[in-house]
Amino acid sequence: MSGDHNQYQKGLAPPDYTDRRQWNYNPMTGEPLVDGWPLYSGLPQRKWQGLTKDEINNWDLPDSPTVYEFAQFVEAKLKEKNT
Repeated sequence: MSGDHNQYQKGLAPPDYTDRRQWNYNPMTGEPLVDGWPLYSGLPQRKWQGLTKDEINNWDLPDSPTVYEFAQFVEAKLKEKNT
């Protein structure tokens, strides 16, 4: 390939990012930066919402649900609450 867009093709060794002293940090967020770019990015995640005792006590389950049915029910309730 031509051009300087890929320095690793020229035989230069990639930088060693395992040494934390090389990292800079965003002063606003504390997020680590590598070559001026965020090491990880994305929107902050919402806090996980679990089920309360009242929510669990008010479930309308069949008399004898199988483990699979119960797991599906719990999964559906958690998805409903966290999406």
